[in-house]
Amino acid sequence: GSGTILSMDAMKVGMAAWRLGAGLSRQGEAVQAGAGIEIHAKPGDTVAAGAPLFTLHTDTPAAFTRALESLEDSVTIGEMPAGGIDRLPLIVERIVD
Repeated sequence: GSGTILSMDAMKVGMAAWRLGAGLSRQGEAVQAGAGIEIHAKPGDTVAAGAPLFTLHTDTPAAFTRALESLEDSVTIGEMPAGGIDRLPLIVERIVD
């Protein structure tokens, strides 16, 4: 079977990336350069059952469990509605000095 990605919770994906080591939790703490999440499909894309949606990267294997907890229920997959879906822009705003 297959379905369309109807929504993706950016807050949950961001929290998962942070838990992998891609963000600071304390002042002076090192960010892991290799930590983060690759997103393989976005809202509006059709995906096959079992297809990978994310690849997680970290130098701290123990971080995977908590990152995966953040990703639970982060993606809604179903039938594409007749009117399509609203896709938010990838770039919301540019800050210029």
